[in-house]
Amino acid sequence: MPVSLGLLGVQTIDLERDALIERRRTLPERESLRELQRRAASTDAAHVELGERRAALAASESEAAVRVEEIAEQAADLEGTLYSGSVKVAKELQAMQEEVALVRARQSDHEQQQMDLLEEIDRVEGEISANRATRAAIDQEAADASDAIARAEGVIDGELAELTDRWEAGRVGLPAAILEEYDRLRTKERLGGRAAAELTKGTCGACRVRLPVVEYNRIRAEPDDLLACCPRCGRVLVRSAQEATAR
Repeated sequence: MPVSLGLLGVQTIDLERDALIERRRTLPERESLRELQRRAASTDAAHVELGERRAALAASESEAAVRVEEIAEQAADLEGTLYSGSVKVAKELQAMQEEVALVRARQSDHEQQQMDLLEEIDRVEGEISANRATRAAIDQEAADASDAIARAEGVIDGELAELTDRWEAGRVGLPAAILEEYDRLRTKERLGGRAAAELTKGTCGACRVRLPVVEYNRIRAEPDDLLACCPRCGRVLVRSAQEATAR
């Protein structure tokens, strides 16, 4: 068997390794984890907004409480004067009674506003609690996804290690110039990782181009350990056993 024919075996292993690396990169659990991370970020953003809403409501409620206290004191002062007996004139008493009623009505309105704010605070605090519960559930899902990724990576890494051992063994004895060009071509995206092709009956096994007769005869005449490349796709040409026999 031609020496360079072993390059096709190395390429087969390389393609298997490529597939494993891509599988490792695109594990479905990774996208699940990314989605969970997006949900976590959205949940945290909502938590910040809820916290700001809670703070604003608390400030408004504190202001309402102060206002209620001020109005209650004003009403108490008016009632104290009203019932002190110091006001004798009927018209003045009636006017003061009306003023007390108005102040108490204002107090009632502000107390209702305060109650509404307290209820809204309770509602927002409920949303905050639900938000944190959601966040905790996301964290657990993310931990499970991370564990699944680690397990899958472990399996793939084991397969890669076994392939790497075979890959290193397969490269032993191959001509350095051929390996160097093969490794260089492996980095070319347009080749899709297929840097070598078998030459059979004068045809490149990758791009299917038939070599010119002069080029074909030249390659056939050269020793097997010399580098030969397809004039169309540029891949390293590996002469088949049939080509070597026919030489």
